[in-house]
Amino acid sequence: MDVFTSFNRKAMKNPLVKKIIMSALMSDKCRKILPQSNAAKTDLKMALGEKDYDKIKHKVEVLYLAMRACKKEKLKRKDNKFIISFVGREFYNKGGHDLFAAFKILREKYGDKIELKFKGDVPERYRKTKIPGIRFIEGYLSRDKLFDEMYLGVDVFVMPTHTDNYGVVFLEAMSAGIPIIGTTSFTVPELIDDGKNGFLIESPYSWENYIPHGKTIGQLIKDLEKPHPEIVKQLVEKLSILIENKKLCEKMGKKAREIIETGRLSIEKRNENLGRIYKEALRLKN
Repeated sequence: MDVFTSFNRKAMKNPLVKKIIMSALMSDKCRKILPQSNAAKTDLKMALGEKDYDKIKHKVEVLYLAMRACKKEKLKRKDNKFIISFVGREFYNKGGHDLFAAFKILREKYGDKIELKFKGDVPERYRKTKIPGIRFIEGYLSRDKLFDEMYLGVDVFVMPTHTDNYGVVFLEAMSAGIPIIGTTSFTVPELIDDGKNGFLIESPYSWENYIPHGKTIGQLIKDLEKPHPEIVKQLVEKLSILIENKKLCEKMGKKAREIIETGRLSIEKRNENLGRIYKEALRLKN
């Protein structure tokens, strides 16, 4: 919903702004409103208010982002390591420090059996800690290189994000056939079927627990930069399960790819729904 006001949610309190937005949404030329997730649909309802949302709810239908399954096969490795992957900008917002803390504990527990490949911005003080087993992947990677380096040759993708409104990297990882671990933030729970294609980490640090309740962005940012022992503990627990159960890890990876190939996040399913939506819109026009 924030895209209507350039992410200035306070603008929605301006009657004129609200009137302009509602006029556009209620127009006969607006035949469908397609939020990309149920989380986005809920946000739309919260931003408009229940009374105004009721006026346009018959137009609202969730249409998920989709992705084609990766055509490449997973890389065959002979190192017997368990490799964790992270891809994401905004170190604190994406939970980079939580993953570092969890990995440090896991490294002490499993030794050089595990490795973390980290692609993203990292504050200098974290680089200087030099935790054994962390490899920083630097520079630009083409899409092919990104998949080879960060998805096809690893065992699990982890991003304990707090600020993603969707998280396309989760879809990329799923398309490569690896399990995913993320937080209960906005759309992420709609991508992760907990215990089936990955694990969900409970987290109170997401904007929907702040901004709609009168808390500021500044307060959220400060809280994100703090240590989160409750999140670190969950990351250690869930990753330990996969490290110690290779068959489960592989099973989750297959389920993840299945969701991309033929499930709710497949191109075919998206196109089927989109085709129906266009036909309905054309019937309404006539």
